[in-house]
Amino acid sequence: MHFSVEENTGSAMREGNIILSGNGVERTVKVMQKGKEEAPYLVISQEHFNILPEGGTVRFTVKANVPYRVNTDADWMVQAVSGSSDEIVFTVSANESTSSREATITVTSEDGSLVRTVQVVQKGEAVYLDVSPSNISATAEGGKFTFTVNSNTQYTFTCSDNSWISVDGNLIVIGANTSTSQRKGNVTVRAAELVRVIEITQAGKKEETPSAGGSIEDFTENEEDW
Repeated sequence: MHFSVEENTGSAMREGNIILSGNGVERTVKVMQKGKEEAPYLVISQEHFNILPEGGTVRFTVKANVPYRVNTDADWMVQAVSGSSDEIVFTVSANESTSSREATITVTSEDGSLVRTVQVVQKGEAVYLDVSPSNISATAEGGKFTFTVNSNTQYTFTCSDNSWISVDGNLIVIGANTSTSQRKGNVTVRAAELVRVIEITQAGKKEETPSAGGSIEDFTENEEDW
């Protein structure tokens, strides 16, 4: 006696019975057929994230029929506990740099045959540049004047005339003005695309007043002198 069994196109095992009966006797033959073996798969719901400078959360799901592991190449992302077995969550810390940064989250099957990646790009902070004061008035003698620069990136100084203006740490040094004319200059501070200018005005040297003096010649008072 022969029975043909159709192909099981599903993934679940299925069962059936063959019942034999005769002369009041009944026998049952149980037939079990394995399900069709699924090809291994590993699917992620999102492959790219853009995160703001202040930080945030990366959240995506994984669908797989094989065991897998999750890794990242960045120390500024930490995997967090998820409320779902197929959800992956990473917490992203704030980016205090003005430059953007990138990282990769890798989801790999245990046997290494399946690899999926998630790219995370985080913007850097906006550049800021505050300079104080915005102008300096100096006497002809010159001197040293304190100024402050507040920025979140590197900055440079440029003096309009190095012959009498220079920068020494947090001081602007102005040389003596030997001319009687007022003169003007500036110190320019640059950070990335931002520019701030400190205007400098220096008074001219005062003109010397001739001292009083001389002699009075003796004279004879007479009618002709008047």
